[in-house]
Amino acid sequence: MTETRKKKLIEEAKQFAREQMAHPMEPMLFSAEVFQNKLVELVVRECMMICGAVQGASESHNNTEAAKGAEHCKRIIARDFGITQ
Repeated sequence: MTETRKKKLIEEAKQFAREQMAHPMEPMLFSAEVFQNKLVELVVRECMMICGAVQGASESHNNTEAAKGAEHCKRIIARDFGITQ
């Protein structure tokens, strides 16, 4: 992940945290916790997107084993981090 991509994800997480604090659903959540959770979600989704790209490239080259592996990887990441696809 490039430095620019990291900065973009951090900014996106900060913006989400700001918006949540403007209209907090749960007053006990602190901005830092909201920010951290969102940043983790964004990074995990980025990883899942990479798996999806590998899967797509593998399918386009008729490499079904690699495609299955990439899909399995994406599912495991989603499951382990509690992210819905």
